[in-house]
Amino acid sequence: MQRKLEKPSERRNDQKSKSNHEEQQQHSKEKDEQKEEDDSLPLMALNHMSRLCRNVEESVDFYTKVSGFVKIERPPAFDFDGAWLFNYGVGIHLVQSEDEERLPHNPDHLDPMDG
Repeated sequence: MQRKLEKPSERRNDQKSKSNHEEQQQHSKEKDEQKEEDDSLPLMALNHMSRLCRNVEESVDFYTKVSGFVKIERPPAFDFDGAWLFNYGVGIHLVQSEDEERLPHNPDHLDPMDG
């Protein structure tokens, strides 16, 4: 019985092929695991956001003059100061804060987690 002798280049190609196949399987497995973790509802669009502010009128001036938002009618049923703005497909609801403790401590620093 004769054995076929493989050339070193054939052996390397065979090993590369196996390695590529294993990498593809691993990538597919990781994708499936990620998909299982991402079963949460995907963010499709941002409708509006609300911001507490020290002074509603000053905030309105900023958002209209600097950011290009337009002040729109706010339902009269609200019993607190605020304003609604709209542009770029997004609304901003400004709410006058009555509680100084809920406002950002450093007005010169914007923290995206401030709410």
